[in-house]
Amino acid sequence: MNGPWKQTDEAEQGNTTDHAEAMTPSAAAPEAVGVSGTTDADEAVRGSATSSPAPTSRRERRRSEGHHRPGDPELEPQRSRSTYQSTGAVPRLPQPTPGENAEREAAYAVPEPPRTDVGGGLREAPGELHVHGPLRRFWERIKLVPLIILVLCVIAAVVAGIMRQGDLNAALSGRQAAVPPIAPGAVASAEAYPSFAECQPAPEPIPAEQPWQGAAFAESEAIFTENNVSGGERVIEGQDGWVFWSDYQWKNFSQALGRRTLSQEEMDAWYTHYKGVADELEAEGIPIVILIAPGKWDVYRDKLPTWTKDIQGSTTFDYLRAAHPDLPIIDVRDGVRAARDKAETYEPLNSHWTNYGGWAAWKTAAPCIQSLGEGFRHVEAPAITSVKNEMSNSEFAQDGYSEAPKDATTPVWAEKPSPMTVIGKDGQEKQTTSDYPADMLEAPLTTHTEHAQTDLTALIYRDSFGTALAPSWQASFATTLQRSHGISSDGSTPDIVAEAKQHKPDIVILEFTERYLHFVPGQPAQ
Repeated sequence: MNGPWKQTDEAEQGNTTDHAEAMTPSAAAPEAVGVSGTTDADEAVRGSATSSPAPTSRRERRRSEGHHRPGDPELEPQRSRSTYQSTGAVPRLPQPTPGENAEREAAYAVPEPPRTDVGGGLREAPGELHVHGPLRRFWERIKLVPLIILVLCVIAAVVAGIMRQGDLNAALSGRQAAVPPIAPGAVASAEAYPSFAECQPAPEPIPAEQPWQGAAFAESEAIFTENNVSGGERVIEGQDGWVFWSDYQWKNFSQALGRRTLSQEEMDAWYTHYKGVADELEAEGIPIVILIAPGKWDVYRDKLPTWTKDIQGSTTFDYLRAAHPDLPIIDVRDGVRAARDKAETYEPLNSHWTNYGGWAAWKTAAPCIQSLGEGFRHVEAPAITSVKNEMSNSEFAQDGYSEAPKDATTPVWAEKPSPMTVIGKDGQEKQTTSDYPADMLEAPLTTHTEHAQTDLTALIYRDSFGTALAPSWQASFATTLQRSHGISSDGSTPDIVAEAKQHKPDIVILEFTERYLHFVPGQPAQ
């Protein structure tokens, strides 16, 4: 075979038994030479070739016809590692002539191809392709690609499994590490609670046993999962027809149970941001009040589903007050709960408090605002004579709760509200009274109230809960600058300090609902 290749395949490999017989002296003796000039060995080759199957492929056919050229991509056979020739060409040996000695004839005998039709067996698989020269190094690398890909897939699967398990462990550890730096069961004293210590109860001690901490976590999680709170439903129906947002909105129900709380890192970020704002405003002589409107589930825990009874733990609000008593937070929860003795402060089919609930909150907050200084001592909730029920607006109508009972409780004012001017974001003015329920969608807006309790200006950052608070703070302050607080899932917050320096108010009020404690300044929401 010519060229830089040497191959042993079906056409070149001989049957060892027949080949041995062809090499015997008797088979190549001069007297065995016929008139045609052929030897017995030649006849043996022809006989063997006759018994082999006819070439079927174009490559085999052309090779049998003598057209094989080394390097022909169609004809070049697969090469066996055992017959690879690194350099040089295989010389073509001359054919023996009749009458030469047996040794020479045997040396030049053509080996008989193997029998592949015996017993119907399979043809021998081709050998491995070998390349040399400039392409050898490339081939030696590229032929390992499938193996490398397989190894990478295995590694990726292992790493993915480790990461998934790591995520689960981290989530569990994070949940168990969410307790702020206050010992469970410890009681915060009044000395340790300087902000508004005289105007509101001290923080409740954090119970030592928590359903979402330690060994109890797994059982609580099983109950939570069994009731499919995270299964895509927007609402959760509680007792007596009361309805609550599910985790569809900012992990609301998980917050209600203490399943979702701020981790230590998140709480530190929250504290650092708002303590920094309070310190900067204090340097400007401007006090700030953080008024957290409690979630319905924090005031009406008795209306939560019965299956939550044993898995209601401390909330972020609880931990935040206990861990950072120096924050100027006004906790109105107790006052809003107590007001239930007279009328409902929330509606069964709405997540917001009622107008009466907002009034009860301001009545609770007013003593803390009075403690800020002489100019605030007349701040109070407007006097009321009674509470009336009005038609309710179901927040969950699209979830199948479309009825509109008279569950909206509204205070009846003891005195006629004062005249007030409202300047909308478009600059247009309208005349109304101080009990006007200014909506968040109107913000930014400015109000000027005649005969207000004080002549002070309040810069107020608020959300939709501010609608029920508006009649009270509009009666308390001669001027209000009402803005959306802008707290959102991307971690953004308003630049309170910059705007306070611009408008120079007498007080800054930051009001937001409790479920906004899911967000951390500067950090995207989970």
